[in-house]
Amino acid sequence: MNGLKLTGLWKSKTKDGKTYLSGTLGSIKVLVFTNEYKKKDSDPDYTLFFAPKEEKDRPAPAASEPDPDFG
Repeated sequence: MNGLKLTGLWKSKTKDGKTYLSGTLGSIKVLVFTNEYKKKDSDPDYTLFFAPKEEKDRPAPAASEPDPDFG
């Protein structure tokens, strides 16, 4: 496929057992859920959400040298 790969997605399950896809795009969490409100064929099959990454999802900042101006 000729295209630009943005991220990978992983299958996960919600607390109530529904499957969804998740991944990250820089500092943004990407979530794809089945459209549970689909009523006709022209409605989308999936819905894409962007959310801020949770603190536990963010890597710890790299240790750096102390700034001599701040001790």
